[in-house]
Amino acid sequence: MMAREADLICNESMSQEQFVPNERLWQARTRKGWSQARLAEEVGTSFEMVSRWERGTTVPSPYYRERLCAVLGQSAEDLGLLRGLQEPPPPLLQV
Repeated sequence: MMAREADLICNESMSQEQFVPNERLWQARTRKGWSQARLAEEVGTSFEMVSRWERGTTVPSPYYRERLCAVLGQSAEDLGLLRGLQEPPPPLLQV
């Protein structure tokens, strides 16, 4: 499978009414003086995917959230990468 196909499969799509631009990700990228292509190269994806993440049409998969945090030096929350994701259910209590 090609990397681009894997990006499309691994990314969690958001419904159309939830499209909210990710200004935090955009700000972190532009503060470094990086283009979308440069950020894409750093995390191992296409500039089209970076554009989709910044426009809010998709959210990065867990793998790419981790890569973005590493290369930008910020938490997923600080980068606005957790918005729109459902919270995991609380752990079951063992009795």
